[in-house]
Amino acid sequence: MVRFVKRKNKIKENSLENSPVTIGVIGTDYKIGTTSFAFLMATFLCEIRGHKVAMVMIKESDTSGVYSKISLSVSEDRKYEKYYMIGNIACFLNIDDALMYGEKYDYIIIDYGKISNSILKDYLRNIHKIVVTSCQLWHAPSNDKAFNILENIKESKNWLYVVQGTDKDIGLLSKTRNLFAVKMPYIENSMKITNISLEFFNKII
Repeated sequence: MVRFVKRKNKIKENSLENSPVTIGVIGTDYKIGTTSFAFLMATFLCEIRGHKVAMVMIKESDTSGVYSKISLSVSEDRKYEKYYMIGNIACFLNIDDALMYGEKYDYIIIDYGKISNSILKDYLRNIHKIVVTSCQLWHAPSNDKAFNILENIKESKNWLYVVQGTDKDIGLLSKTRNLFAVKMPYIENSMKITNISLEFFNKII
């Protein structure tokens, strides 16, 4: 079983002294749960911890149309010029717009989608960085390319890696890549915190 350990770069709420705290979430491939995980974390910070949270949902990251489908379900009175509201979470499609309103929020979570050199510079500006990956074999080619990019960034070894896979697979990934990896909680609904996701986020935040 993968253990949670004390980490220097754990997402600490006392860092809110410099709010808004930006959290960048990036994936090693498409369709591995990057978007669902980012929104679930926003839900936890908002609904459980009571923080003011904004999500930045870059259009290029929405390969499955998740955000597009969500936005269609939002009533007109919840839509504004630069963002719309889902529950108590403000959802932006543009990073600059979110930062413009940044003083309103404790956390801004940015979903970058699949990693690429073109978005890496912006991603590195975030206070906290999370990488989502998968141990499923069909993601291996994309994972290799992503880790080749990450290996050129010395600090990337200290980031949090959230992984789809078995405990054995995740343990092997941690050892071979020399990084800190934890098992992604099962996500049925990214807008609902279960006991499993509650335990997960209480340990990393």
